[in-house]
Amino acid sequence: MNSASLFKRTAVGGAILLASAAFSLGASAAALTVTFDNPIFGLTSDNPRSDLINLTTYDSGQVSRSIRTNAGRFTGVASEPTSDFKLGLLVDLDIGEAVRFAMYCYDLDQYISGGDPVRYTVEFDDELQRTRDFLGAVNAELNKDKSGNAVDPYAWLRPGSALAGAAIQIGIWESLYDTNSDWNIANGNFQVQANDLEAKTSDWLNQFFARLNNKDFLALSPESVIVLRSDSKQDMITGDPPGKVPEPGSLALVAAAGLGLMATRRRRAAK
Repeated sequence: MNSASLFKRTAVGGAILLASAAFSLGASAAALTVTFDNPIFGLTSDNPRSDLINLTTYDSGQVSRSIRTNAGRFTGVASEPTSDFKLGLLVDLDIGEAVRFAMYCYDLDQYISGGDPVRYTVEFDDELQRTRDFLGAVNAELNKDKSGNAVDPYAWLRPGSALAGAAIQIGIWESLYDTNSDWNIANGNFQVQANDLEAKTSDWLNQFFARLNNKDFLALSPESVIVLRSDSKQDMITGDPPGKVPEPGSLALVAAAGLGLMATRRRRAAK
């Protein structure tokens, strides 16, 4: 084996090894702390309260239960990100030293209270396609009167009213727990008694479901949504504007490409 061949194998092997290390480093769980607003459903003027659901029945796959809960858009302040996550990824409501952002519950098996600080792991591809479908339908409905203006891809995080936010939250739960049913809160693994909802919440929900059933929507891309996971508190789902900062998998690919380019240049220099 000549020295050029030996160098080629060594360079390629080293690049693969270093790329694997870069992937392991880049793929480590990103995390941040969220301190929820108190009141938890928001300090912003467009979201002053939630809608109270007196009886919600759902099946998480482990247990079926009925609970009394609230539906609405949560808000909180993000801080203490790990080095592989930038707070600028969040769809912020108010930029200061930390970021206040909006989110919805993506888990009914645990609880959370206003003022709670929660350490979350950031999952970049952990939401259901069914959830992205629903949120796409929400965007289509909320943006329908904006002809001629730029369409807001994060309208679902800026519903404009508490009862619209409540309808979005209920639809997210429907998307999460009723994976094998149609879009109907009257039956299936997730149910809400219709007479427990404010009339306007029901109206919004019916409009969102109509978009889904008519297939008059564009589903969100996986890159535009993140899920915040916790072992002890409710999981959350929020927006992730794509293109600002490479996500962990992308960082590994960039590193691998860079190492491959270095190896090519060295081979050319050795000739």
